[in-house]
Amino acid sequence: MKVYLADLVHGVPANYVVPLNIAYVAAYSKATFKDDLDVSLFKSPDELLTTIGREQPDVLGLSNYSWNYDLNHQIGKYIKDHFPSTVIIGGGPGIRTDKPGIKAFLERNRHLDAYAMFEGEEPFVNFLTTIFEQEKGHDWRKQGKEIKGCAYLDPDQQIAYAPCEPISNLERIPSPYLEGYLDSFLKQGFIPLLETNRGCPFKCTFCTWGISAHKKVRKFPLERVLDEIDYISTNYPGLPSWNFADANFGLFERDILIAKKLGEIRKANPSLRRVVVETGQTNAARSLKIFRHLGSLESLKIAVQSFTPAVLQNVSRTHNIGAQDVSELIREVKALGVNATTDILYGLPGETKQSHLETLREAFALGFDRIYVANIRLLPGSELETDESRQKHHIHTKYRLIQGAYGEYQGIRSLEAEESIRATSTMTEDDMIYLRSVHWLTWFGWNSGFLGPLLKYLRASGVNPLDMIIGIVEADKKRFPPVDALFDRFEKETKQEWFDSYEDLRSYYLDDQRFHLLLKGGFSKMNLKYTAELILDRHANSGFIDFIREVALEKLSRPVPPDIFEVMKESLIDVDEVDRSTRVQEKSLTVRGELLPFIVPESTLHRVYLEGEPVRIFFSKEDDHIKALKNLFVKFDFNQEKRLALENILEYFIDGFTYDISVDTQTKIEGEKRHAIR
Repeated sequence: MKVYLADLVHGVPANYVVPLNIAYVAAYSKATFKDDLDVSLFKSPDELLTTIGREQPDVLGLSNYSWNYDLNHQIGKYIKDHFPSTVIIGGGPGIRTDKPGIKAFLERNRHLDAYAMFEGEEPFVNFLTTIFEQEKGHDWRKQGKEIKGCAYLDPDQQIAYAPCEPISNLERIPSPYLEGYLDSFLKQGFIPLLETNRGCPFKCTFCTWGISAHKKVRKFPLERVLDEIDYISTNYPGLPSWNFADANFGLFERDILIAKKLGEIRKANPSLRRVVVETGQTNAARSLKIFRHLGSLESLKIAVQSFTPAVLQNVSRTHNIGAQDVSELIREVKALGVNATTDILYGLPGETKQSHLETLREAFALGFDRIYVANIRLLPGSELETDESRQKHHIHTKYRLIQGAYGEYQGIRSLEAEESIRATSTMTEDDMIYLRSVHWLTWFGWNSGFLGPLLKYLRASGVNPLDMIIGIVEADKKRFPPVDALFDRFEKETKQEWFDSYEDLRSYYLDDQRFHLLLKGGFSKMNLKYTAELILDRHANSGFIDFIREVALEKLSRPVPPDIFEVMKESLIDVDEVDRSTRVQEKSLTVRGELLPFIVPESTLHRVYLEGEPVRIFFSKEDDHIKALKNLFVKFDFNQEKRLALENILEYFIDGFTYDISVDTQTKIEGEKRHAIR
């Protein structure tokens, strides 16, 4: 039997992880049926269509997620229309898990002959067994036979579904890495994805990880995990990033040993610059040990989602690390030279505009280096997505295109949309529109660092950075027409990117002219788009900072040193200069010594400076960083679509267009009054 398994994606394949999901299914199926089965794996829609046109499979499996639902739907329909004898089975978490929800999904996706619920290995083997055992030419569905773990519609269009317990002993599933199923993807530069355990003991209502079939956490053998790490590092040493798929890495004591192994790999392999793990939220001390072993990571993420207790209770997220533990963890993380980041959701049931702002204020006060705020995407299968939850919390949703999740494949057009919360019983859509500007200024000013000197100075002076950000949002902008126009466009686009229904969105973007413009110019995330605009237009950026200076004079009780604003203006790198050269112009500026802690990385300050003493600071950027930017300029075709290229680059280098600032260590110290800096 010839079987094709596809984990299809839009966009540039090498930006994605290997298809670990379908590789597990392939390895388990092959171990069961051995030479009776011929399995091939796919990520590329074009490659799948070309291969099927050349050699039709007996069975096609499609992994279904929120980012490839329509792609599966369109390609599945095409294959069923042109190759009707191919049996198509879906699988993955993008489906409601109650019988009415499963039935409705199958009715919407008539190209699917069946669906493997929850973890796919055992249901898929049970499905193949049914196909193997049926008499030639006999429709297996007419037997009315239950297939454990699989759902399908019988000839009377009633759902047939028998649940299947997840595999308790994960050792039964062969390693896709050690068996070689993922070699072809690793050779192409796909990101390794590893799984050391399965399941989640928590039950956050906005997530599908903690649903009933996955509550019990099971572990892959430690020796096998370490062997997989060795296999990847030995055979594919040039890969710059690895990802771990565990819901809570750090849940077990043994995770420290895995982290230690990864740290050793990183020391031996400088090409491995990033290891992405999602740490558990219940053991701060263990998380810290893990990150010490992992080495020079870019950041440690502590996802809090909200600091409002009632909101956390509403979404069953009662396992958050407390604020005091978060504060201590941040201090220790920063001592290691690692950034502390957090994820925050807005629009959670029970959250108000004011309570959300208090969560942001607390995140600034605790000292997070980066604060990422996201819409709440309703995921089929999650408790929050159910009809009951929508009614209980008066959840109102709209639809938005997913960035990069669209394309045309051998004449088949497809685009993906997210359904996200736009209002609840406690937060209006107008509240969310207001907060969107706050979130952009947090991303642009704090995460990217463009307003870093000002916001850090204010925090040290007892002013929460959020209060300055709110002041910018609410300030009268009429005296600064370009700034007024920018915020006006931002608000309009905040409203226009959302559609009342998925059908409305599809109708809009599948118009021939709009679709071709979409393929050419892309769909922008607003944080990236408006940041890219200010990077490209140095004059607009300078005017924006002049506007902020005026806001600071009006809103703050104490004056801000003008040096701060000059530093922010000079901190922006000229992108055209990067495009022309492998170096950027180094420059300098004189500032007062007491401002250095808000301008220069703390780790570089080891002297004592006079208060009011003029100190020369230097703006530069490492050649390796500029070369990396130039490579991305080529990859994203900077000279053709400058703004779009910068948007893509900002995904890689959030602070890629700000200078590194250092201080003149030769400045003489004189007089009595000194300002101590560690």
